[in-house]
Parts: sequence; C-alpha cells; structure tokens
Amino acid sequence: MSTYYTFSDVVIDPVYPSLEEYKKDYDYDLLGNRLKTIDRYLLDPTATIREVEEKHFFSILLYLIILTGVGFAFTPVIRMIKHIFGSLKVLLSCAIGMKKACSRRNKRLADGLPNDSDEFAMEVYRIITKWNNIADSPIPKDRKTFQAIRFVLESLWPTGYAFEELSKYMGEMSEDSSI
Repeated sequence: MSTYYTFSDVVIDPVYPSLEEYKKDYDYDLLGNRLKTIDRYLLDPTATIREVEEKHFFSILLYLIILTGVGFAFTPVIRMIKHIFGSLKVLLSCAIGMKKACSRRNKRLADGLPNDSDEFAMEVYRIITKWNNIADSPIPKDRKTFQAIRFVLESLWPTGYAFEELSKYMGEMSEDSSI
C-alpha cells in the first residue's frame, strides 16, 4: 500500500465531504499519516515545505514580488526622510547658534563695547561645516581657528577650483538671463 502513496497523499473516509470535516473527528488519515500540518512538518520538514510550495506557488510568488516592490519603493522614501530630518537638525542648530550670536552681540552692546561682526561670521562658518558634514564638532571653536580658516578660504577663493566652478556657474547664469 505504501508504494502507491506518497507523503503528501491524504486518504480519508469517503463518507466525509471534505478534509476539514474529517479533521474534526480524526487526527490521522486511513494510511496512518498525521493530518495536522505542524505534526507533518515535524515528521518530514522538506516534504511539508515542498507540498506547501506546490500548492501555493503563485501566491508565494505574488507575495515575494509585492514585498520586493515595497522594499524598492520605500528605500528612496527612507533616504528622503533621513535627509529631511538631517536638514531640520542642521537648521535648528543654526537657529540656536544665531540666537546665541545675537545674545552675545546684545550683551556687548549693553556693556558699551563695539559690535563684533566676527561672531556672526564664526556662526556662519559653523553652519557651513555642519551642513557639509566636514567635522563632528563645530568649527571654528575659538577666534584663532576662525581667523585661520577665514584667511585660508580667502586666499583659496580667487585661485581655487571653487572659484573656477563658481565662475562657470555665473557664466551660465548670465547666458541664461540674456535669453
């Protein structure tokens, strides 16, 4: 009898209209195989997986296609959300830094000292370094670092690659505006 049937074959009493009705009364089929999927899986996992795969091939394929599509669709969305939150974080830190610079300026003016525009320039350099992820800590931390950065950037500005790119961009802008 075992040569005619495989593991996936279920033989039930013909009096029962369906397998579900038969499962309500019995745990084994007429060949002695267990009817519960978990029990069948524990006896022979590969045969049970093969049986489920054969029965539900198209639904499994459809689910995989949908999950892959959802994964590909959400990847740019997640990157965009990270970028937005990063930009908001930088803008918030910029606003806090500008507020601190304004309070320091107001304190200097209240003490009768002259206005120091380098405070705002230092804050702008901090914003630029944060925005471009140049360093983890804010740069410049003190006035000496600020002066060094300022003079290095001012000497590189008219001679460096940034100036060439800017001049190309400005040339394109002037050509576009004349049309």
